[in-house]
Amino acid sequence: FMGAGAVDLALAATLFAGSFAGFLPLNFPRARIFMGDSGSVPAGLCIAGLLLLGVSRGIISIPESFLVLILFLVDSGLTLLARVIRREQWYTAHKEHIYQRLIGHGWSHSRVLLLYQAINIVLVAPALMLARMYPDLAWTIAGVMFLLTSTGWYLASLRLGVRN
Repeated sequence: FMGAGAVDLALAATLFAGSFAGFLPLNFPRARIFMGDSGSVPAGLCIAGLLLLGVSRGIISIPESFLVLILFLVDSGLTLLARVIRREQWYTAHKEHIYQRLIGHGWSHSRVLLLYQAINIVLVAPALMLARMYPDLAWTIAGVMFLLTSTGWYLASLRLGVRN
């Protein structure tokens, strides 16, 4: 945001990131404070709001915004779609997201976090750079990433099973 001269968005993003960084010592390597829905929903709204403001000002494209959120969107979307297909109440509490299944299979929260960060560094960051460098291909890049992450979600679902 700062590179585009959007000082207000850069400041908001920095304050937002700083608030999470303040909680990091209390939650890494072992969680002592639980955010829950009352913290994660507003956090998600803040991220989405910053991205929407960035799109509305022409700072970031819609496909780039999609790429920033791709792991969350694919996991949430496909998990809820699978629940609908199985005729389950998609809106009730469950532990079927990939990160929850990994923890249910004995992974530590730190290990899950490192996996997600590795995916972001190895796949998402290069895709974002390519979408930025080649704006005419941004939707194609986002589509390829959607297929890759959806395939990864499906394979992980098969390996981890539907329920813990």
